[in-house]
Amino acid sequence: MSRGELKTSLSKGLLSMRFMQKSKQKLEKEKEVQESQSLYASEITDEMKKEVTFITELSRGACEDVIKGRLSFGGINPEIERIMAEEAAALAAEHDKRLETSISDESMAEHYVGVSRTFNKKFQKYAKRHRQDENSDSSKKKKKFLKPVDDD
Repeated sequence: MSRGELKTSLSKGLLSMRFMQKSKQKLEKEKEVQESQSLYASEITDEMKKEVTFITELSRGACEDVIKGRLSFGGINPEIERIMAEEAAALAAEHDKRLETSISDESMAEHYVGVSRTFNKKFQKYAKRHRQDENSDSSKKKKKFLKPVDDD
């Protein structure tokens, strides 16, 4: 063996010293990694190391609209296709029911009229006060500040 092939290692006494504990832990981890790689080296190929075969999604939003159950197309399994048609009809009916329960234009207009009346009542007193201030300003003269007179 040549000198480059020999791997020098630290003595046990040196590794047991307090200031060398981190080095000891690093060496132990390296040994464990080498052992695990040697165990599975024959089973793990280079393609496995390079190629990612799965994708991680943080949300489950991509899976929410997935169709569950058995599917059939082109008349291969007519019973399954009948069940699929019934489910599609049920979903369409449910969607129509949701649309029917939404607010109609007439009820929205009635609600808007009621809200506008409420706001008008709320701000009427402010409008009256503002009109009174405008009327009183035009009829009255502005008073000027008079300096006090000294009687000395």
